[in-house]
Amino acid sequence: MRAFVRLVRGSVGGVLSMKTAAIMLNFFLPGVGSLVIGKVGQGITQLILYWLGVLFTFTLIGAFLGIPLMLAAWIWGMVTAASSNPTPVQVTVVHQQAPTPNPPVTDAVN
Repeated sequence: MRAFVRLVRGSVGGVLSMKTAAIMLNFFLPGVGSLVIGKVGQGITQLILYWLGVLFTFTLIGAFLGIPLMLAAWIWGMVTAASSNPTPVQVTVVHQQAPTPNPPVTDAVN
């Protein structure tokens, strides 16, 4: 996954590459591409709807509900990825030093 995103980013660069990666990821698994471009709520909802559709598809009556649910999640994921302006995810690494131990307390008796 990391190599795939690096390959796309290196060939196109910048925001367009993340959008391309999101579209390609959403093509294969709806919701993952939406997570990549920073739309976490929509991505998780798309994943849940897609997998509920997969579960419903295994039952005969549920197939009438499951297949349209999977298709709707897939279309929603593709539209989300294609029409979005990816927001880069910013990670802040905070380096904290370990606290220094208190110097030993000595009783100064004169």
